[in-house]
Amino acid sequence: MCSPHINNRMSFLDFLSKLGVTNTRTQADASTISKVGGTGEKQLTGDFIYPVDLFTPGNEPYMLFYVRDSVGRGAAIKQRMALYMPPTLRVNYSTKYEEISMSAIKWLKSLNAGVNAGNNGANQIAGGGGIWDAVKSNSGPITPVAIDVATGIWPSAGQQAQVFFETAPNPHMALLFNGPDFRSFTFNFQMMARNAKESDNIVRIIKSFKEAMLPMQHPENAAYWTYPDNFEIFLFSPAQQYLFAISTCVLENIAVDYAGSGIPSFTAPNGAPVAITMELTFKELEIMTREKVKKGY
Repeated sequence: MCSPHINNRMSFLDFLSKLGVTNTRTQADASTISKVGGTGEKQLTGDFIYPVDLFTPGNEPYMLFYVRDSVGRGAAIKQRMALYMPPTLRVNYSTKYEEISMSAIKWLKSLNAGVNAGNNGANQIAGGGGIWDAVKSNSGPITPVAIDVATGIWPSAGQQAQVFFETAPNPHMALLFNGPDFRSFTFNFQMMARNAKESDNIVRIIKSFKEAMLPMQHPENAAYWTYPDNFEIFLFSPAQQYLFAISTCVLENIAVDYAGSGIPSFTAPNGAPVAITMELTFKELEIMTREKVKKGY
């Protein structure tokens, strides 16, 4: 989709009210966006933009971050932030598999019995019984080698035969599917303020992300924390169908470098850092399935 033709003095709220719903925004929850900025909507204290001329024509693509209360607190929108789209848009899809031996399953009962017997024998070796009795009854004189054979330290006859004949049993390995992992996203922003307003917005944006990712002390019981806030993230570009949608997320990690240019440097008018880099790592609260991918996730 294309940005509305607006000037750089337009507020974040005005921009959202003009955004509307288009058929190309399949990767975002259009109903959520269209409701924000409607009639009667008040300007939120958390509406921050970087850079300040983000919504001028030609500045696409960009990202919208909505900070919401957790579901248990009603999921009300608390803050809205808009940033340029970073140079790297990486999304991780992964699933969990476990290697198992099918032959091991066949003999699992007998193996468990052997392990239990060995454990019992090891616990009783000083007082007789278990492995100690096995050594005395089956191995003749009690020697270090006899004890090693009984405890499994010395190679068994089967192990020695395997080495001699250079053969190994086929374990019949298979992969056991244990489900998909939660998707994660990492976004890197480099922010260089061109004026005092941008310096203030950068500081407020960083503070907003830090506050949203952390818990609060429970107002009624200091022994508990309330859950951190959730995020809704929307990607906007001229060709939405080539990107992906993001479900509700939590912010797992934020790393801020206040010497983003490589050396600490500060502006003369207000002493703000010249360049700041911010790395944000989000994780979705919803497991992805094939049906969700077909919908653009």
